[in-house]
Amino acid sequence: MNAARLWDLIDDVEVAMMTTSGPFGELMSRPLVAARVDHADGTLWFFTSTQSPKVAQLQREQHVNLAYATPERQIYVSVCGLASLSRDADALDRLWSPAYHTWFADGRDDPHLALVCVRVASAQYWSHDNGWVATTIGAQRVLPPAAQAAIAATIPVR
Repeated sequence: MNAARLWDLIDDVEVAMMTTSGPFGELMSRPLVAARVDHADGTLWFFTSTQSPKVAQLQREQHVNLAYATPERQIYVSVCGLASLSRDADALDRLWSPAYHTWFADGRDDPHLALVCVRVASAQYWSHDNGWVATTIGAQRVLPPAAQAAIAATIPVR
């Protein structure tokens, strides 16, 4: 069991539940479909609207959880990471797909279109390959050294 297995499990699940902290510290979750899962740098990318409440939540608190589940295959994944918002036009163009019209009626031209990038800090997964096995993977095993340094540099000191 290793980081490659984690990425395989994530790739097999279409929808993640992203959990953020609400304005009073309450946990709030919503389903999101990843626009990109980048194994090389340990990031997951999701389209969003800048008018979504999650954007304000992410500006207050970057720490998020992404939960993936495939109950029929008895696979469960929990990812912890730091989220940031991107309005980078090249990234929006590169990741856009007509399938996203379901959520963004104005398409790629939506003035509120943005991306949420989650840099994985740690993850756990449970599978029933040979009996229940829970595996915890820290950033040092999920991410290359440069990505680890990027996360360390963005963690706010409180």
